[in-house]
Amino acid sequence: MTPPKDDNKPPLDTIVRRVEIPESASRPVATPLFPSVVYSSPSADTLDAQYEGAVDGYTYAREGHPNADILAAKIDGMEGAEGGIVTSSGMAAISAMFLGLLKAGDHVLAGDQLYGRSLRMLSQDLPRMGFETGFFDAGSADNLAAAIRPNTRMVMIEAVSNPTLRVADVAGMHLSSRTTMCDPVDYMCSSQARNTTHCGSGV
Repeated sequence: MTPPKDDNKPPLDTIVRRVEIPESASRPVATPLFPSVVYSSPSADTLDAQYEGAVDGYTYAREGHPNADILAAKIDGMEGAEGGIVTSSGMAAISAMFLGLLKAGDHVLAGDQLYGRSLRMLSQDLPRMGFETGFFDAGSADNLAAAIRPNTRMVMIEAVSNPTLRVADVAGMHLSSRTTMCDPVDYMCSSQARNTTHCGSGV
């Protein structure tokens, strides 16, 4: 038996498509979450321009989405930084930093007190890809000055190390180094308690 037709029911080929947010004289207090994976551009030319970087806009969530940009802007504000990005994990962030800023043959110096997976990446993974790495005691800027080479391009530390709670001489190391200083992880205290950006960290 065929059920009676419901004239108010939307066609099946459109029921799951995006609909406009209802108009309202008020607005949400909380920033909404955007679960969409793909984004619609008004034309193929606009989409091409987005991929070429001529026009700003979202295309695919893995390449960027509003939620990540909003969060990054909030963290930038707390850290006194700009241009932040959000990744799915801390190791993804560290990997992006190394691969995005360095090339084979560059030397990376790192504090000898780091998260274990960071130590493994520096001691095993990066050398396999042609990067040179070394370690030093970050408690004193003098140790960094003694370890820097002509091809040192980055110094990576934890301002307060995990889990040993060693405190790094961030300000002193910035004054003695002309390389990119980075403190990509700070597990133990907030940016209000110890802001390494203000001490000169570039990442």
